[in-house]
Amino acid sequence: MMNQFIGLALSPSMAAMAPPHLPRSFMRSSRGNRLGWHTDATEETQYIIAGSGELHIEDGSTYGVGPGSVFAIPTPVKHDLVNVGKETLRAVAFFAAAMFTQNFDNVMMPPKSHILGTPNREA
Repeated sequence: MMNQFIGLALSPSMAAMAPPHLPRSFMRSSRGNRLGWHTDATEETQYIIAGSGELHIEDGSTYGVGPGSVFAIPTPVKHDLVNVGKETLRAVAFFAAAMFTQNFDNVMMPPKSHILGTPNREA
């Protein structure tokens, strides 16, 4: 299956729950799609809000995830999240540093880049 990025946006309701200095992102993925193999420049903690998925780790491990699942990915472990359910997979990710970069194996559409992250990540 081809890696396809469905959406990454900050959810206002989730943003209100976290301290202002804690970077976070809200992800949604349609049935059969995946976030894409990538590494993060800082530890990532994810909470699954809805849907069913599989967390794939570079060592070949696969973990089923669903509503209420929480997991942490250490830096720089390569990982991917795949929607294996019938409904939209919704998750929120929190990052351990105020500035971070994600490096994806495949170009993300948008922004037509392998690299995603906070605007101030170069600082």
